[in-house]
Amino acid sequence: MATAPVLAQAPDSARQASVHPQPEVLLVPRISVAGQPKAFVGAGVSRLNMRMMPGNKLRATGQYLAADVRVAGRGSWYGVRLGAFATWRLLCAEASAGYYTNGRGGQLILTPALGLSGGGMLNLLYGYNASLGGAQLAQASRHRVSLAWHLLPM
Repeated sequence: MATAPVLAQAPDSARQASVHPQPEVLLVPRISVAGQPKAFVGAGVSRLNMRMMPGNKLRATGQYLAADVRVAGRGSWYGVRLGAFATWRLLCAEASAGYYTNGRGGQLILTPALGLSGGGMLNLLYGYNASLGGAQLAQASRHRVSLAWHLLPM
């Protein structure tokens, strides 16, 4: 009795990996500048998950912790911001919470933001600041435009 040849079949896990590749997780420096209406400068670190999707579409998600400074003489602010972001093609969404102080009072500011992304490495965002509790800091605008750059290793 002759037997039919058995064809090798890729296991389900191999097919799943080709459809949804594992993300590359990087811990990278982050630099940002923002205006609301005065300029801010920030520096921190991001945990960046980058994944190339089918059709050469890059998707990046991540979380970050950053220190922000607005130097304006007596109106200087200092703060720390924690946020998360996601990109898909050229679009980016971000949400962050920051605590800012001028040395005399402090304020918690939540900022959802939408904008454009350059593969998750460079994000240009417009955000709307929602101030919660604490002393209202002078010149805390509701609008924030920011540019964040994740310094990826070469």
